[in-house]
Amino acid sequence: MTRKKNRLLSAVAMIVAVPLALTACSGDDGGGDAPGGNGAAETLNLGVHVEPTDWSPSRVQTILFPFTRQVYESLIEYDDELGTSPQLATDWTISDDQSSVTINLRDDVTFHSGAPFNAEAVAANLEFFADPDTGQQLLAPMSVVDSWEAVGESTLEVTFTQPIAELQITDLLQSWTIGDPASLDDSTRGVGTGPFQFSEWLPGEQIVLERFDDYWGEAPAYQTLHYRVFGDMDSLISGFESGVVDVVVDVPPLEAQRLESTSTVLVGNMGALIDQWRLNPTVPPFDNENVRRAINYATDRETLVEAMYHGYSEPVSLPYSQESPAYDAELAASLEYDLDRARELIETSGLSSDELQAAVTVTSANARTSQAAQILQASLGEIGFDLEIEVLDNADYTERMLVGDFGIVFSGMGNGQKYPTRFTTNSIYRISDNPVNAVEIFPEYEPAVAAANAAVTEEEQQAAFRELNEVMIEAMWVPTVGYMPMLWAISPDVTGVERNIDNMLVLGGASSAG
Repeated sequence: MTRKKNRLLSAVAMIVAVPLALTACSGDDGGGDAPGGNGAAETLNLGVHVEPTDWSPSRVQTILFPFTRQVYESLIEYDDELGTSPQLATDWTISDDQSSVTINLRDDVTFHSGAPFNAEAVAANLEFFADPDTGQQLLAPMSVVDSWEAVGESTLEVTFTQPIAELQITDLLQSWTIGDPASLDDSTRGVGTGPFQFSEWLPGEQIVLERFDDYWGEAPAYQTLHYRVFGDMDSLISGFESGVVDVVVDVPPLEAQRLESTSTVLVGNMGALIDQWRLNPTVPPFDNENVRRAINYATDRETLVEAMYHGYSEPVSLPYSQESPAYDAELAASLEYDLDRARELIETSGLSSDELQAAVTVTSANARTSQAAQILQASLGEIGFDLEIEVLDNADYTERMLVGDFGIVFSGMGNGQKYPTRFTTNSIYRISDNPVNAVEIFPEYEPAVAAANAAVTEEEQQAAFRELNEVMIEAMWVPTVGYMPMLWAISPDVTGVERNIDNMLVLGGASSAG
């Protein structure tokens, strides 16, 4: 699937596969024959420039997206149009009043450790996700779950706090990535049911996954997935062009444009990830509502997405895909770039020039965050706001973002294409353990989320989503910028590299064309 400039890509099948291509196999350590003796390389070499720090199944971050679906699996999977298909679950039945779901599980699955996969194992994972100390990005969606019970070896019944929408139920089943209960507390390695198992992690150097021979599904063609960690994107691209790696994860848009003529560029699902400014309303000057609103109107989305993504993205001012039932085109238009409006809000704030200053925190691992900060810096300079840029390494940046130790950061959020309250999986929107105390500072927010969670009929949902949008716009602690595309450059010698609706790589069907 290749780029189509200046428009969203249309929805396609459940997983978008890279087309078949040429012959010889790249990779400097891919010798040996794959199963079947066709002479194809046994190792798929992938290049990444940032690496995970936590392998827990409850950690849902883009830095884990190249790895998650190799190691862990969910109960069901979506296609790009939110159509469902079984994965670890064989089927599921939603009660007539939509207050519970009964899930039947596969009985031929084992964890990489050899432990059996069953209803008790899934129940242990749900307990882990519901624990504020361990739930991380999967904690917030668990707020609608009241209880769960293994009612048979391969059957689990989940009861909700109230009737909820069908899409919200399937969102939960799709989001629960299941790990071996005995390994849930070990964040240094992942132990799941996926086609590849954890083999080695040398921080700063490499991550190695090996084919899981007892995998319940079709055996992968590759024996080994070898992720090489590069210090910067320039060296990663050089490694790709010289054949050291077969796949570049998160290739920059300009490089993707250039590589399209010689390689396959796989484009992610638009709406799965959305760029935003995260403002901390507990620190000056962002504790002033007019300053927060001014940031929104000073955000030149057209300039930002073109400068960063070169036709692979579109601007958006609400935290949803345009296909979301909560998306309101008229409301979105009212939030667009308006520097005069931003200037008026700054003047209304009542703050002095000495008070109208802050630092925006960006990561050195992603040049686009610095680019976005520079564009906002220029816009704010025109309205008398002095914005400095603070660059941190990715580990420090991520840690400070997750605990709320910032004034403003540029970051992405996921799940914008699913049930509208799914954005609460992101730390900045959490109902519990919110890093910037948004729930306490904006008391209307939590009830608005709860009302949206409880909306079952289309009429109820329309009213609830309208109220939720109004609350978030009034508070404006997370101005939205645009869709964040995920791009992968893939050697023409490799076929079957896929991604799911969330833009997680899926490599179980990948193989060499050699």
